[in-house]
Amino acid sequence: GYMGLYTGGVPTFIGTTIGYGFRFMTYDVTVAYMQSDYGWSRVGASIVGGGLAGMVTWLSHYPMDLVGSKMMADVVLNSERGKKGMMHYFKTIYREQGYRGYFRGLGPCLLRGFPVNATIFLTYELCMNEG
Repeated sequence: GYMGLYTGGVPTFIGTTIGYGFRFMTYDVTVAYMQSDYGWSRVGASIVGGGLAGMVTWLSHYPMDLVGSKMMADVVLNSERGKKGMMHYFKTIYREQGYRGYFRGLGPCLLRGFPVNATIFLTYELCMNEG
């Protein structure tokens, strides 16, 4: 039914909240540090700060994102469709793969996270300075 649309919503919400808190904190701290301690320009500091912020975002919320994705996939692929809660997926991942299972596939996300977020934050800064 329509409740299937919300499957995986809880871990996604929790993970995104955590991840974006770290994202903006990392960006602000890195840009301020790069400018004040190293004399970097706003552009250079935004590139480095944005890239690092993207990587920290993925590092901080990847296990929650993984669980949310598995829950969503189960709605489509499994006959029990959404009958299992978030803790079932955490336990299953740990039982089958150990602690490392929570971070399987993180490498490509980190590689993608730097250039994507460096571009996003630099574009934001450039647009804000134009106005």
